[in-house]
Amino acid sequence: MTASVRRTLEFAGATVERLKAMLGAYNSHLKLIEQRLEVQIAQRGDTFVIDGNLGAVERAESLLQRLFEESEISRSIAPDQLHLLIQGS
Repeated sequence: MTASVRRTLEFAGATVERLKAMLGAYNSHLKLIEQRLEVQIAQRGDTFVIDGNLGAVERAESLLQRLFEESEISRSIAPDQLHLLIQGS
């Protein structure tokens, strides 16, 4: 049995535009990460709380960091790009 962990990740000072790029339309990026990694992600402002098994939570943390980095370059992150990030994590 794998223990469940909770991690909080904050992107201090993230603009609304960057958060929109990270989340995707109607939070589609977060939903896809949740589905593929079997984690739960709660987001409020620039704070994200990730629940799940340790390995999955660490992968989700890494993906959110990558999405944040990508949001600096692009206002819109395509679903295909997110799929590639997930596969590479």
